[in-house]
Amino acid sequence: MKLSKWSGVLPIALLAALVGCGFKEPQIVSAQAPPPTVEITEVRPGNADIFVEYPGQTYARNMVDVRGRVEGYIEKWLFRPGQSD
Repeated sequence: MKLSKWSGVLPIALLAALVGCGFKEPQIVSAQAPPPTVEITEVRPGNADIFVEYPGQTYARNMVDVRGRVEGYIEKWLFRPGQSD
């Protein structure tokens, strides 16, 4: 079995690389992060006001114009505005 001329160089190169880099055991750092900031709120039963604003328009669905058939003045109202019956 023939060995190439580079077969002896390879182990020496690997050994030189390991020695040159130096082997240090990894250090275990046990630094802990600071505890998180937490806000605390007291909860108690009660009523809460809820306001919501929406854009929109309001209008009457049924409108009636009340006009007199004759000219004159109204002396007495026999109904109240907004009364249905």
